[in-house]
Amino acid sequence: MNTTRFNDILAAFSIALDQVEHEMLGVSDHHAKRVAYITAKMCQTAHLSQDLQIDAAACALLHDNALTESQSTLRGDKDWQSKWPGIPETGLHCAMGARNMANLPTTSDIRGFIRFHHENADGSGPFGLTTDATPLPARMIHLADQLDRTLNLGMWTPDKAAVITAYLDQNRGNVFDAATLELFQDALSVNDLAALSSPTIDAMVAGLIPTRDIAYSGSELAHIATLFARITDYKSSFTCSHSMGIANKARRMAAFYHYDPEVVERYYVAGALHDVGKLMIPNRILEKPGPLTKDEYTIMKKHASYSFKVLNPIKGFEDITVWACRHHEKLDGSGYPFGLTAKDLTQPERLMACIDIYQALVEDRPYKEGMTHQTTMKILNNMVNDGQIDGGITADIDTVFG
Repeated sequence: MNTTRFNDILAAFSIALDQVEHEMLGVSDHHAKRVAYITAKMCQTAHLSQDLQIDAAACALLHDNALTESQSTLRGDKDWQSKWPGIPETGLHCAMGARNMANLPTTSDIRGFIRFHHENADGSGPFGLTTDATPLPARMIHLADQLDRTLNLGMWTPDKAAVITAYLDQNRGNVFDAATLELFQDALSVNDLAALSSPTIDAMVAGLIPTRDIAYSGSELAHIATLFARITDYKSSFTCSHSMGIANKARRMAAFYHYDPEVVERYYVAGALHDVGKLMIPNRILEKPGPLTKDEYTIMKKHASYSFKVLNPIKGFEDITVWACRHHEKLDGSGYPFGLTAKDLTQPERLMACIDIYQALVEDRPYKEGMTHQTTMKILNNMVNDGQIDGGITADIDTVFG
C-alpha cells in the first residue's frame, strides 16, 4: 500500500470543482474553498473532534460534487424520479452528492452533511427538515454556501461586513438558526471574512484542516477515482462515461499483462482520472458538435496539463499521475502536453495512450455513433504505421477487445 494524504485528495477535488461551480452556478472562483474555510473555522470554535473537523471540511469542499451529474440527469432522464423516489428536484444534487461521498474514506458518520446542506431552519428546504433534525456540519455548510453564493465573499468591499450582518439578521429563524449564527459570529472576525478574497485561499484552507495520512489499498483508491470520474464524465454529454470506459479497459489490459494486482487497481485509478483536467475546459468547447477552430483546439489540449496540475500535488500518486497525464503523448514526439518521444514513454504510458484512442473511437457521442472494433483497429494500425503509437500494444488491444 502507498501512503496518501487525504488532504491532498481534497485539494485536488476542490481545484476541479471550482471550475464546474464557476461555469454552472456563476459563483466566483474558489467558492468551495471559501465554504470549507468558514466551515473549518466554525468546527474549531465548536471544539469538534479532529476527525470530525477533517470530514466536515471534506464535505464542505465537496458539497456540490454531484452538480454535473444532477444537471445531466434532469436534462436527459425523464424517468429520474423513479430512480430517486421521494427526492425533490431541488434536493437531487444533495442526495447524489451524499451517495458519492460514500466513495471517500472518511472516519465519521457524514451521511447527512451533504444530503441536508440546503435545509432551512424553518423546514422550508428540499427535505423539510428543521434545525433539530439537521446535523450541525450541514447547517454550517448551508450558512457558508448561502453567504458566498448570495454576497460573493470573494470580492471584499468596505461595506461587506455590514451587508453580511444585515443578510444574516434578515434570515435569522427562517433560513438560519440562532445557534449556528452565534457560532459563525464567534468563529469569524471581520478580518477573517475579508481574507476570503485573498489569492492565498488555498493555503488558508490547507492550514486550517488537520492532516490525515492513510495507507490506501488499490481498491480503496479506485472508489475515490470513481467519484472523480463521475464529476468529470457528467460535465458534458459528449464525454459521459468516457473516463469510466477508460478505467475499465485499463484494468482489463493491466490484468492481461499480468501487472501486480495492486498495480492493476492503481492503473484503473489512472484511467478514471486521466481527463480530470476537462473540468477546466468550457462546455462550449467540449460540446461543440463540429470541428474545433485552431484557438479552440489549443484550449482543448490544455486539459492534459490541467490534469497534471490537479494530480501532481497528491502525495502517493506519483505513478498514477504519470500514467494519467501522458495519455496524449506520441512515440514520434507529436503529442502533448510534454512533447515526449518513444525513449521517454514506458509501457504503461504507451498503453494508456492506445486505450484512450480506442475508447474515444468506439464510444457513442451525441454527434456520432461509435465505430466498430474492426474500423477502430484500422485507424490504430494506421497510427502504428505512422510511428505514433506502439504496435505490440495495438495488436494486444485487438486480441483483448476483439
